[in-house]
Amino acid sequence: MIHSGSGKNAADLRLCIDALDLAHRHKLDGFAIASSDGDFGHLAHYLRETGFIVIGIGEAKTPQGFRLACTRFEVLQPTPAKPAASVVSVAAGPASASVKIQPAEAPAVQSMPATVLQPLDRQLRRVILDEGTPRGMELGALGQKMRLRYSLPASSAGTSGWGGYVRARGTLFACDPKGPNAWVRWIGPGVSIGA
Repeated sequence: MIHSGSGKNAADLRLCIDALDLAHRHKLDGFAIASSDGDFGHLAHYLRETGFIVIGIGEAKTPQGFRLACTRFEVLQPTPAKPAASVVSVAAGPASASVKIQPAEAPAVQSMPATVLQPLDRQLRRVILDEGTPRGMELGALGQKMRLRYSLPASSAGTSGWGGYVRARGTLFACDPKGPNAWVRWIGPGVSIGA
């Protein structure tokens, strides 16, 4: 545990500082922000601009701005209350309070629609994760690597090339900005695949 000091939003500020420190000091693929507080939208937006995948997790009341700032947002569904809950005494300053602790149960997460991974999706994922950065990989470099590693030219992706292919599969790939300087990131599920 780390003491964040006192004052309005002290813990939130400390969490943001820690996230930025991790973003700049370590090689990470992304972040998960579990909060329904819309103020974390600024952090999510900055991390996305820096090239990280940001998965938001929160309640249905979470503001739209925070949801849109994330690569993907998962809504936690309330779990039905269990009739038999244990009671634990928790020290809260000079007095003590009783807190009900529900039996350990993972909250239900509203999942994203399932997407079938095609062999081409797996190959693209492998190249991006093996040879890219946390920001992903430049679209042009991705095309070169696909040709070198798998002998697949851009025509393998159809008439719109690699850019059109990954943009059409928005549940698996993020491709931005538009144009020749686009970067591609894997945002799909962590599927176990071969080399």
